[in-house]
This record gives sequence, structure tokens and C-alpha cells, in this order.
Amino acid sequence: AVRAVPLHKLAICFFAGGLFMGLDLAFAVPIVKVLGDSPFKPLLTVPLEELAKCLPVLILLWRGRKFSSFTLGATDILLMGAITGAGFAFVEDAYAHAANHSALNNLSVWLPSSELINGRIVSGHAIWTGLAAATIGLGWLFRHLGKIFLLVSCGLGLVISTTDHLALNYNQTQGALPW
Repeated sequence: AVRAVPLHKLAICFFAGGLFMGLDLAFAVPIVKVLGDSPFKPLLTVPLEELAKCLPVLILLWRGRKFSSFTLGATDILLMGAITGAGFAFVEDAYAHAANHSALNNLSVWLPSSELINGRIVSGHAIWTGLAAATIGLGWLFRHLGKIFLLVSCGLGLVISTTDHLALNYNQTQGALPW
């Protein structure tokens, strides 16, 4: 269990997560405006978020140097996914905080390691992306069996993280969050 991901690659993952949050927001704003208060809005925006969070990891695996990408294990890719999700959460929470407060007076809510702030789970994006990246990592380990195995594992990771994310969005009761 040796970590083969250098710190500069983790920094790239963190900033790529923040960048892809901005890109996701650019695509999601028109969708949210069109759907309004429709119950189908999370069914479109949540998978878009999960795909946006996994794209930096997939791009790094696809365009990364061959000698470095072959040394990555499943836990390394899980770590890259969790860091990408943390960058995503950092920018999303900063956006939500700026949208709710005109003055940025409480910067502690920007910490992506915070679990629950004002009824919002901040660390959820890191957890969900870590789950999806773990399945990508397992597919990466068995890519010699064929690319179909990698595609199935990526799809499975997206389904798992999207289902968990949707379950939280649809269950916003005050008793469920502390539990």
C-alpha cells in the first residue's frame, strides 16, 4: 500500500475539481432555470455533478504519462477522486455561501473537511467522488482484461455515487442528517 500519487498531481486534482465545479455550474444554471421547482431537477443535475467530478480523474488517467499511470493502484485513484471532490466542494460551498451572504464574514465554512455546516453536508462531494473513483481504480487494475471492464466499472461508480447523492437530496429531513 504505497502511495504513488505525487503531491503536485493531487494539487492538480484539487484545482481541477474546483474548475469542473465552475463548468458544471455553467451547464446547470440553464437547466435549473428551465425546470424551476420540478421534482426531476435533481435527476438531471446530480448525475451531471457526479460526471463533472469524475472527469478530471478520467482525463488524468487517459492523458497521463504511461509510466506513471501504470504505477497507480485503486487506492491511489480513490485518493485522486476524493481530492477532486474536495476541490469541487470547496468551490460549491464558497458559491453557496456567497449567494446566501452578501459579506464573506465566516470563512470557516469554506473548509472542505467540514462535515455538516448549516444543514449542508460539505464533505459529501469528496465522499461521493471517492466512491466513484474507487470503482474506476478497480477497473483500472483489470484494464488488461479489456476496455469494456473499465467502462462497466466507471458506469457502476457513477451509478453508486449518483444514487447516494440523490438519496441525500431527497431525504432532507432534520432527523436524517444527524443520523
